[in-house]
Amino acid sequence: MKDETRAVPAPLINAQADPAASRPQSNYWNGTHTSVNCVFVAVNTYVWRPDLTPVFETDSAAAREHPLIQDFCALICATVGDGLLEFKDIQARPFMKFWKNFIIYRYEPAEDDFRVVFYGSHVASMYGADHTGKLLSEMGFNEVYQEVHTLNKRIIDGDQQVFASGTLFWQNKKYRIWHQAKLPMKRDGGENEILVLMDYE
Repeated sequence: MKDETRAVPAPLINAQADPAASRPQSNYWNGTHTSVNCVFVAVNTYVWRPDLTPVFETDSAAAREHPLIQDFCALICATVGDGLLEFKDIQARPFMKFWKNFIIYRYEPAEDDFRVVFYGSHVASMYGADHTGKLLSEMGFNEVYQEVHTLNKRIIDGDQQVFASGTLFWQNKKYRIWHQAKLPMKRDGGENEILVLMDYE
């Protein structure tokens, strides 16, 4: 495992419970600045409809409620609380289960582009290619390149979290739904990397 980033969730959408009770209780994760008790309540009542949002749903409740993403967020809270995740943190044994789902981007200001510095094996199998070393603009996103670039730029510009859902429609795989969490990550004192946790259904 050779890479790093940073992140933060928003309230869960839940038809059966108070959303306030379902959000991570941490400044780092919910931006409320009222508690550092990192407790998650998994409700899993939100069903994402790709037919209603065929490209991307940003600030996605379905992504926030995804079991793997919730496990990841809980581990981050347990590891750094309200602090910023560092590359050395994700190299620790508890994070190993997530490695195959990671993408790590490094922002390249001169090109206003993002270079892939780590591409997990599960992500590579879903996309049918290992894009390690490539720029975002070289990864074949085609018509969704700008959306992916914009989501990444939100992290570089200061967002602590981005949760998104979508399909691989640009690969003619509308049936393949993805969910992701993006967050900033620090390496060697810098904060120009983005850690992405991706999962598929």
